[in-house]
Amino acid sequence: MGQGTKDGKSPHDYGLHSPFYDFNDDLIPVASSYFAELVEASLKLEK
Repeated sequence: MGQGTKDGKSPHDYGLHSPFYDFNDDLIPVASSYFAELVEASLKLEK
């Protein structure tokens, strides 16, 4: 899951090991929802 932006000056465009790296907190709900659905699909939970 990438966090890059179209803005070349965004701190979210730096690599993970860069001293300028800044995690894009807006991705937390998107990523957690994605992974929760992935787990539910793999477990084939009955409703």
